[in-house]
Amino acid sequence: MKPELQQEAIAKYCGCRKIHGAEIYQWSWMSSDDIGANELPDYLNDLNAMHEAEKVLKEPEQQEAFSRCLFGVLDGAWVFKDTVPDNWYRVFDNIHATAAQRAEAFIRTLGIWVEEKTKL
Repeated sequence: MKPELQQEAIAKYCGCRKIHGAEIYQWSWMSSDDIGANELPDYLNDLNAMHEAEKVLKEPEQQEAFSRCLFGVLDGAWVFKDTVPDNWYRVFDNIHATAAQRAEAFIRTLGIWVEEKTKL
């Protein structure tokens, strides 16, 4: 999934919306929490921004799904219920994932990740 699409997907899920800016073709991002914001948080490079985004995963099922997806992103393979190691949950507490890895896991948790088509 292209980085700009990842940024937008996370922002939309976290309550950001595009608004028409002062110039006719200028768009800026606004959050309900930060009315003065004029640019999208850099979820792919800023761990603080990703940690804030992760706060919207309030249900225990979402948090568990995020942990599983993060484990899959870091392991480089998708983890399914029948292949999860007994200690998979420890990844959430102990791993030092990059912002980009956390962003991918976040989007996969929501089920909105779109694989890029490769040309042969």
